[in-house]
Amino acid sequence: RVESWVDAMDSGAIDGIFRRYLWTPISEAATEFRSKKKDVLLRYLDLIKPIEATITHELIPAPELGPGVAFRGRAALLHALLHTGNESNMSKLLRGYKWEQANWQRFLDRAIRDGLITKDDYDYAQGVWDLLESIKPQAQAAHHEMYGYYFHEITAKAIQTPWGTYRGGYVPAIADRNQSVDQAIREEKDLFDQGGNSFMFPTTGRGFTKSRVEKYAAPLALDLTGLPVHLDKTLRFIYLEPRVKDAARLVTNKALRQGLDAMDQTVAKDMLVPWLQRSAQQTVSTPGRNRHADQLFRYLRKSTGAQIMVGNVLNTLQQFTGFSSSLLKVRGRSMRGALMNYLRHPITYAEDVSTRSAFMKGRSSSQVIEIQSAIDDILLNPGKYDQARQFAERHGYFLQQGAQNLVDLITWGAAYDEAL
Repeated sequence: RVESWVDAMDSGAIDGIFRRYLWTPISEAATEFRSKKKDVLLRYLDLIKPIEATITHELIPAPELGPGVAFRGRAALLHALLHTGNESNMSKLLRGYKWEQANWQRFLDRAIRDGLITKDDYDYAQGVWDLLESIKPQAQAAHHEMYGYYFHEITAKAIQTPWGTYRGGYVPAIADRNQSVDQAIREEKDLFDQGGNSFMFPTTGRGFTKSRVEKYAAPLALDLTGLPVHLDKTLRFIYLEPRVKDAARLVTNKALRQGLDAMDQTVAKDMLVPWLQRSAQQTVSTPGRNRHADQLFRYLRKSTGAQIMVGNVLNTLQQFTGFSSSLLKVRGRSMRGALMNYLRHPITYAEDVSTRSAFMKGRSSSQVIEIQSAIDDILLNPGKYDQARQFAERHGYFLQQGAQNLVDLITWGAAYDEAL
């Protein structure tokens, strides 16, 4: 909708003002974000695969920490281990759960002695710390670009183990919303800020850049599935936040806003600002005010869609009507040429398009979803039913996706040839 509006405002010019300053920066930033996210998630998947077989979900008693204390599986224990990479996280972990330093050390010594914690676990922890450290310079650069200063960093603390010294590092210290009223309120506020208020200034969120209140302590969430979420937030801040803020300044600029409102009062508040919000959050729809209702209707929508569309040949054939829309943008002769080139060498043609266009590479691939699913499978150990449901969700539209990819490749190739 927004791209079509931009096209109309620029009278179809490919380098028009509205496209150049509103659409293109957001589109290119989103493409770069998706590409970088795939690379980072692949690196995280490589870190967690060596310990995949050890991720069990039985309770791990820790009587040294107090009567009845137990970790909810190996993932929770590993997350606690990640919090030992710096003084700040370690302090928050101990104070949040009211554990004594000496008792933690006693538990750690026994866990190492009994093989509950191994060299592979510390290698994994250092890999996570290094991964987060590797994207910190880009986050600092984005923060400095937008705010004129660098955010405060947490200093790593070296750790002595039977397998040598590890450098330590940082992971986000997030309170467990099930045990902390403050965290639950904070998450509800975040959802409200991301919600349907079209006058809210669009943002990806930058909580991880804000200085900690060191005196505050609450039980920390020991859930490794939160790490990919943190990586996603950080990468959105790096690649999307600067461009979204630039575009938002334009949309909220008084002079421009008056011009847009004089033409159509709904353009800015009902289309452009919500679009920037969804772009910043990388969501298809704007979250509602009721999180539980959102989840219910999202489940119903996905389930109903899958029931109707799986193996639907008629709907698949309808994808090819996209060529008629393509002919509004590119000449028929170019489309015929691209089609012939595709039919001669379909695999090579598709690879060539992906090489030339990062956007097309992301559009014709579901790699990020596959990588995220692989990480979730390791950490969550889903049952047979959940595995089948996830497979259906990922591949239910395989016929439609195959047909649409064909239309996309040929249309892009035709437009590329015309541009040359």
